[in-house]
Amino acid sequence: MRRIYSLSVLTFATILAVSCQRKNEPIPAEPNPVGGKGGNAELRVTAKHHEATMDSCTIYIRYDANAMPTDMKWDDTMNVKVENGRYMAVFTNLKKGSYFLYGKGWDFSLEGEDKTVTGWASFRIPDTAARVYDTYLNVSEIHIK
Repeated sequence: MRRIYSLSVLTFATILAVSCQRKNEPIPAEPNPVGGKGGNAELRVTAKHHEATMDSCTIYIRYDANAMPTDMKWDDTMNVKVENGRYMAVFTNLKKGSYFLYGKGWDFSLEGEDKTVTGWASFRIPDTAARVYDTYLNVSEIHIK
């Protein structure tokens, strides 16, 4: 009797293991987020030249970009101003996605006639949460001889 019970349990387990096959549907990939206005994030950009905060600089931003735009068209532009005791440009209501930042300013402590400094960087907002992102944009003078 015990042998019949063991044999029937083994047969049932084999049938159960072999007959249970589920067809998995592929999960579609999430599309790349498109950066731009309409979100909850705030990006605060502080321009720095040799570790000194720049007080005369303009920050340009391109939405949904990781590199300098070839047409040099920007989606938003802001001059730095004092916010929370620090010179910065504040871009609000940004969505999850990629952004390209370009800064152009003037460092009057530089010797010579050309006191222009420039710099660029890419920035990514990783989620849709209402957050404040602080970043530094390093700017430098261009030495042309």
